Amino acid sequence: MRILTFVMLFTCYVTASASNVSVTGGGILSCGKWMAAVTSQDECQQQVFIQWIVGFTASYNLFRARNEQLQIQQPDLDTARLWMTTYCTKNPTHNTMKSTLALIDKLGGLPSYHEWVK
Repeated sequence: MRILTFVMLFTCYVTASASNVSVTGGGILSCGKWMAAVTSQDECQQQVFIQWIVGFTASYNLFRARNEQLQIQQPDLDTARLWMTTYCTKNPTHNTMKSTLALIDKLGGLPSYHEWVK
């Protein structure tokens, strides 16, 4: 538990830019890091990705609800895990942010504004 907390706090200090949007934490982690975490069965590292995905999609729904717009079905943890593996297998140079935007698109939300292999 301490390791997970440390990893999550550490990643919050890392910032990158994706499509003119500042992204922090697990959103900038690469698909390569995801696949390495899956291969090594590093559950702690996988949870950093998964928790970022479900948090981002929850925020997406909150914003849409405030504006009385259609929301997506909130993915559960297993769905986020499966999506990340499927997406990263087909798009190995992408990151968690791009994967999550594609997931939102796939769930009927706003279209993703980047090219990705479906």
